[in-house]
Amino acid sequence: MDQYFSKTLEKGLTLLNLFDQDQTRLSIPEMSKSTDMNKASIYR
Repeated sequence: MDQYFSKTLEKGLTLLNLFDQDQTRLSIPEMSKSTDMNKASIYR
């Protein structure tokens, strides 16, 4: 794994990619279901 690769940044970008012009709001449970990330990680 690249030593400069940030898992935190990757998770944040994954969450941002859930949104678009039509999908402007998502709840934490919806984001969790769409990404398989746990709710606590999404909240942070």
